[in-house]
Amino acid sequence: SFRTIDLTSVNLSLNACGCGEKKMILDKNYACSENYGWSYDVLKNSGVDGTISISVTSPSNAIVGKYKIYVLMSGREIGSTEFILIFNPFHPDDDVYLPNFDDIQEYVLNDTTKIYMGTEDYIIPKEWDVGQFEPGSIEACVLLLSIMPASTRTTAVEVSRQLSALINSNDDNGVIIGNWSGKYSDGTNPMAWHGSAEILTKYSQSGRPVRYGQCWVFTGVLCTVLRTLGIPSRCVTNYCSLHDSDGSLKWEIYLDSEFNVISTAGDSCWNFHCWNEAWIRRKDIGSSHDGWQVLDATPQERSGGLFRLGPASKVAVRNGQID
Repeated sequence: SFRTIDLTSVNLSLNACGCGEKKMILDKNYACSENYGWSYDVLKNSGVDGTISISVTSPSNAIVGKYKIYVLMSGREIGSTEFILIFNPFHPDDDVYLPNFDDIQEYVLNDTTKIYMGTEDYIIPKEWDVGQFEPGSIEACVLLLSIMPASTRTTAVEVSRQLSALINSNDDNGVIIGNWSGKYSDGTNPMAWHGSAEILTKYSQSGRPVRYGQCWVFTGVLCTVLRTLGIPSRCVTNYCSLHDSDGSLKWEIYLDSEFNVISTAGDSCWNFHCWNEAWIRRKDIGSSHDGWQVLDATPQERSGGLFRLGPASKVAVRNGQID
């Protein structure tokens, strides 16, 4: 269910019917009250089939994740149900609001995409099944959110940053193990994956990282997780992609007097590299940086002690703003 809209027709089966005080408690210690911006209405209270239908409205900064609704009568629980609250690209007050429905259709609701591979002279499009509506994808997202502190699950900036770390397994037992060795006998060749749902299902069922992935796999899976949570996302490919390993923002190559390469100072040039962009409002750094944000889940360099990257404002990247 999206944030800031009525979650209509939430049905609860009651173990007993009759008069009594009914109180709804959302999440752990967050009571449904005006102090937290939550509200609800009883749409239907049937004594015939033992169900109650309610409409719940959340604030635009509500914690995303799984919630449980209890119905209490005389202090005794007589029914409960669960729902998953996600970001809302349809609502102007949400961090991820997109005013154009066609953009929402493409970057949130579209369950297929293409990830481009190969070289700049021989571009290879790879069809990718995003699978954001598959049960395994949703279950994996709930698992990933449960790893994050609840206080960091109110903004798309915080959630997407943590996801860029959790998609790789390097620091936190995340979703995918990277492997560039060419040896995959104890797992799956990265080229064999054609979608995210199988990967996320394996992860959610086992709780262990899936073997193996390279940049396009990390990109495809992060795209799925972001879209599952309502965050607009797309996959990006850069050809002749330079990798700076020392933070100098330069690709350094050293030549001898005959122009033979002596050293690249640990820097590298990849034939291509894939990453993600997510559409997020940047209340933290100013509205001039609203829009597409760069995220990269491929484990390359540490940021804040973890292998992650972003969200970095695309406007800032283009303008060379690195503060």
